[in-house]
Amino acid sequence: MSTKSFRTYVGGPYSCDPLPEALNNMRRGIRASADLLRAGLIPFCPFLDFLLWFVLDEGEIITKDEIYAYSMEWLEVCDVMYVLSGWERSTGTKKEIIRAKERGIPVFYTREDLMEWVRKEVGE
Repeated sequence: MSTKSFRTYVGGPYSCDPLPEALNNMRRGIRASADLLRAGLIPFCPFLDFLLWFVLDEGEIITKDEIYAYSMEWLEVCDVMYVLSGWERSTGTKKEIIRAKERGIPVFYTREDLMEWVRKEVGE
């Protein structure tokens, strides 16, 4: 089994106030996803969801609840979850962690622990 077979949900704090903190959360999530992709994993990056709103025409909407449901559906088909620091203050991330554990999806809070798990899974 190669590392390419591990669909990895990247969770962590996202939206918040003030806006600069939310933008930093997005940057951290996107960067973590890029790093995991470069390491050979297949990350699902919910931190890119803001782009969905950029393409809507006037009068079209996508609600936060729709985004949460969409992300949760992706989580449920992932093999593993990687959680960024600061998750303790994120209600959404806490719900994702609970759901991952209910589904038997391993949850990791450090990149080192995640990559150690991957190495064991691929038999290295």
